[in-house]
Amino acid sequence: MSYRNGERLSNEAKKRAKLRKLKNIMKMKNLKLNKENKTIIEENEKLRKRALLLHQENKAMFTQIIQQISQPSNYHNY
Repeated sequence: MSYRNGERLSNEAKKRAKLRKLKNIMKMKNLKLNKENKTIIEENEKLRKRALLLHQENKAMFTQIIQQISQPSNYHNY
């Protein structure tokens, strides 16, 4: 009977060791994913700022075009 108890304890110890190992693996994967997520968020913020600048530039150019179209042309005087 003590053999079975020893065997059971041995199996429990193996299970705990395996769980610790899996926990460490998951912890490392989580750290890696968090780092990757942070990098993606930073890149997204850079792209968002760039998109805003391009949008503002586009609006300014559009306004210039509208102003040029709205001005009377000198071509009619010829």
